[in-house]
Amino acid sequence: MPDPTLCFAAGSPKRPNSGVWRLWTHGPDTYLAARVAAHLFKLSMHKSGQWISAFTSQSGVVVGKETGSRRQRTWIRPPSIRSRVPVTVPWRGPATVGV
Repeated sequence: MPDPTLCFAAGSPKRPNSGVWRLWTHGPDTYLAARVAAHLFKLSMHKSGQWISAFTSQSGVVVGKETGSRRQRTWIRPPSIRSRVPVTVPWRGPATVGV
């Protein structure tokens, strides 16, 4: 089975400021994280349409003190311009500069 991981960066020759991002799948779900912070924080896009930004169990961060939840935000997949092509992905995760 081929590796379901894609690593990429964004920028231009004049502004190559992006960190390296990691996009991978596990079953029907897709995950996105800055490579240097993937062990701490990630975005998960589930087949059900539920998208979640959350800290990982390895991070030790708990957002919901009463519930023990690591989730920062949960929302429903935005409408798409074509089947399976999202219009927008709100992102409030950690920023990285370079790798």
